[in-house]
Amino acid sequence: MDIRHQHFFGWISDLSAPDVILDLGFKLPLFQVDKLSGLALLMGIAMFIQQKMTITDPNQKSMVYIMPIMFTFMFSGFPSGLNVYYFVFTILGIIQQVWITKFSKNKITLEDLKRAPKKEGWFAQRMRMAQEIAQQQQQAKASGGNKRTPIGNSLPKKKK
Repeated sequence: MDIRHQHFFGWISDLSAPDVILDLGFKLPLFQVDKLSGLALLMGIAMFIQQKMTITDPNQKSMVYIMPIMFTFMFSGFPSGLNVYYFVFTILGIIQQVWITKFSKNKITLEDLKRAPKKEGWFAQRMRMAQEIAQQQQQAKASGGNKRTPIGNSLPKKKK
């Protein structure tokens, strides 16, 4: 089935071309766009809502306002199909965020994460083993024994 030059819905007449709702009459210098796309405008609004819900860092608050405006003008020259794609997945991201924050039964707080036991990483495990070997060598030297004992026999075995 060929979808090029086929009517989609509403004002969107072709998914392979931008859906123009407003002709600006001049080109924006940064984006080289002279028309405003309806789907790009909807995507910008949805992006603003999504970022307003997710950004908590005060240093990134300006991004809540700047990014949707930039993306709206940048995406105004893109084909409608691409704008539909980004709009739909932005809406799905909003729904997912609402679901996680409002309806999730497992509410994990920062304090819960801080109290959780930390898994020892590979490098930390190797450092601990090297420290234990060094302690065994110090103990063997301090006892003055000439008997050669293999180092590392009392180290924990690797978990499989």
